[in-house]
Amino acid sequence: RASGLVTITVHGPTEEAPGTMAGASEQGAGFWPLAVTRELDDLILWLRSNETELGTWLIKTAGDAAAVLGYERLLAGAAGQDWLADEIRHFAKRTLRRLDVTSRSLFALIEPGSCFAGPLAELAFACDRQFMLNGPWDVAPEAGQAAAQPATLTLSAANFGAFPMSNGLSRLASRFTGDPGHVAKLEQLT
Repeated sequence: RASGLVTITVHGPTEEAPGTMAGASEQGAGFWPLAVTRELDDLILWLRSNETELGTWLIKTAGDAAAVLGYERLLAGAAGQDWLADEIRHFAKRTLRRLDVTSRSLFALIEPGSCFAGPLAELAFACDRQFMLNGPWDVAPEAGQAAAQPATLTLSAANFGAFPMSNGLSRLASRFTGDPGHVAKLEQLT
């Protein structure tokens, strides 16, 4: 935490999504989508109320994008059929809306190892600016190591209306209000 700046790193899941919502219920408060949303909501409220001198928030993610998308598929598949899945999705909507109306400068840093995918990509879209490394870090891998992967941002069905802003539009639709055809093209890529 530098003067006036705080870095927020949201960690992706360390385990694959359970096969069913019954498995998610067994995990209780440790179920990744619930746990990460609770922590993020608490942090947003804490920073807004108690750390008023921190005017710039740098938001990063770390983890496996495929694992994030696995949890998204589980919740989306159970939507309207499982109360826990519905409550977690509504909680995520409310938390993202809090971020939308936070009167701070929000920056997303998308770098190799980030997991801005599906619902976590919404964090980047809620920011004022997104900075993405163009390619991998310029470091040669050591012997026996794989080359670094480039930074990526992965869109999914969640980015086209599952977590609408207060105006009823997706964050992508709000960004491209003058070009709705662009949003349709992005949706075709998912």
